Amino acid sequence: MDTKTIIVTLVCAALGSSALTAVVNAIVSAVQKKRGKATTQEAHLDEIDKKLGKMQEHQDEQYLAILRLTIMSEEMPMAERLIAGQKYVTLGGNGDVKKFLHQLEAQCGHSNGV
Repeated sequence: MDTKTIIVTLVCAALGSSALTAVVNAIVSAVQKKRGKATTQEAHLDEIDKKLGKMQEHQDEQYLAILRLTIMSEEMPMAERLIAGQKYVTLGGNGDVKKFLHQLEAQCGHSNGV
């Protein structure tokens, strides 16, 4: 090999390795950005899940409250009050409203197995 060939080979190797380094850096950077976006999206989805869970919890509480109001309301037809009572107890409603429901059932001669 002559000197010219050696110099050209060394220059090509140096340029080639820096070009390869640049390509590797670009790939690593792109992967890191993608991971960053995925992490950000995952955090955002976790936040949405928490909010949806809280909204579901509030909806369940509101539904029990509506059932309580239906059971306790003297303006509502007795059949509707008893149906609401069954749903209320099935969903875990308890306490004074459940005692009142049993009184209503006794008044009507109903025994719904509640």
